[in-house]
Amino acid sequence: MGDIPGSHSLPAVLFSPEELDALRRGDGAAARSLVDRYATGLKNFVMAYLRDEHAAEDVVQETLASACRNAANFDPAGGSFAGWLFRIARNGALNHRRARLRASAREGVEREEREARGPVEEIERRELRELVRRALDGLDENDRDVLVLCDMNGLSYREAAEAVGIAEKALSVRLVRARNRLKDAVKALL
Repeated sequence: MGDIPGSHSLPAVLFSPEELDALRRGDGAAARSLVDRYATGLKNFVMAYLRDEHAAEDVVQETLASACRNAANFDPAGGSFAGWLFRIARNGALNHRRARLRASAREGVEREEREARGPVEEIERRELRELVRRALDGLDENDRDVLVLCDMNGLSYREAAEAVGIAEKALSVRLVRARNRLKDAVKALL
């Protein structure tokens, strides 16, 4: 993204219904206009959450790409285009921050575990990890998806259900079945 153009006042960033229609049709000029008008404001907004310029730029790029891909889903009756766009940015920033916190916590726990284990335990742990990885590779995509999202990446049932496009209750059932299948697959490899 590099340098983002200077900030604009709110009236200058309003997206007209005609521009929104053009964006929905995939018009490149409308997408460039979206970037020109909103990138700076979005970056400033996201920086308040992340305090990391590179991460903020990534979230802004994801936000703008998502807005272009999903412009057809924007419903003016639900609020303003700017409000919708900034809601996407906020969700992206919060997701990024949560992922960063989970990764940091995971790294700390793994470091403590490594320090507490001797060489034999470390080898056994590596072998077990490889065994689980092979068992996981043998599962079907639906089972693997829910296990990776919930058990390996720590997503909530709601977040994982949204990611795979199913109801939260269905995800819960799928996750229980996937865990049982994984357990059986690991036993079969032993």
